[in-house]
Amino acid sequence: MWRQARGTTGSLHGACSDFSDDHSEDAEEEYQAAPALTQRGKPKKTGAETDLGAASGSATYQQIVDVLSLNRADNDQQINEGIQSILEKIRKSTNVTESSIGNAIFLGERIRLLDSFHVIMDKYYKADFERTMFHVPEIAEEQINKYVRKNTDGKITNLVSNLPGSTLMVMVNYILFKGEWKNTFNEEATHEEEFTLINHSKIKVPMMHRQGLYKTFSDKDLDCKVIEIPYKDKVSMIVAVPRLDIHRVGQALTFTSFEKWLDSLASSFVEISLPKFSINEELPDLTKSLQHLGMNDVFTEKADLTRMSPYPKLLVSKAVHQAVLEVNEFGTEASGATAITVATSSLLPFFKVDRPFFVFIYDKKTKSILFMGRVTEPATANRKHHKSVLKNN
Repeated sequence: MWRQARGTTGSLHGACSDFSDDHSEDAEEEYQAAPALTQRGKPKKTGAETDLGAASGSATYQQIVDVLSLNRADNDQQINEGIQSILEKIRKSTNVTESSIGNAIFLGERIRLLDSFHVIMDKYYKADFERTMFHVPEIAEEQINKYVRKNTDGKITNLVSNLPGSTLMVMVNYILFKGEWKNTFNEEATHEEEFTLINHSKIKVPMMHRQGLYKTFSDKDLDCKVIEIPYKDKVSMIVAVPRLDIHRVGQALTFTSFEKWLDSLASSFVEISLPKFSINEELPDLTKSLQHLGMNDVFTEKADLTRMSPYPKLLVSKAVHQAVLEVNEFGTEASGATAITVATSSLLPFFKVDRPFFVFIYDKKTKSILFMGRVTEPATANRKHHKSVLKNN
């Protein structure tokens, strides 16, 4: 699981980058795009918000900051201000692309938050607070799912289900990105072509085409080619296509590798062929992955969340995640425009994405990855086809 989308500049940015490098192999089964993360059960928390609720100096606190590599920050205020800064930059980043990011806390009738925690969540995370009837799970689930549907334009419709009656609090984090390509693909040029799967069999997928000036790079070390496809602002899609073995590249890929790609991209005229694809990823329980990374106590009776609430014996029972990403000729859920052809294909080199690839949505202004994943079968959006990448050297 990569938390870079929660990073910021300076030391906190470096800390989040380290978390991605160190631990993403352990969470390789967890696809991380559109990080709409809910913690539910007896309270729910993952990420920087969690350590704010854990008692400073406790094992719970230390495990969380170690796993998320937040221990480079001098204090909690630096963490809060860093995350506040990047959230504000993403919210205000553009009038062309649309970014929606936010947090919400659904509180049961029996739970009370400490005033200090409430202030932090309101000031730095702009969290919404709603009282919820968890003793009637169906009502609580509908309330939470309705909130998420509204804030993700109906893309995530059923984030929580089967809530136990003992639930005290649910915490939701969501992000929605919509962007038009800087130069759109011509719908009339889209037609079915072969795409080679990992097992070397071939399927037909709708392949988009465009000729134009793009930044590309050939990584000899990882044996893959990389292209940047810009949106109408300081946001781009980075696509990396391994020549042979996507598994080997995924195991070797680090944040340092990603930075190398960004620094090495060079402009040239190419003809790009990119499949249309849609990802709808649901991870019903991230608990085991987080525990495997070393975040153990917060999920057990050893949890110390006394800076969150005076309620005794609080613990996190489950963390769930769902992500949606759609890519077409116009961008991600964007209205269309016409493509501009700048040269004849016979004169241009090809950049063809016709085998499994990695995809990243990168915000240049905040130097953050908003979405990332691995696509091995564009025609489907099943879980087995989309996994996270990045690991330590």
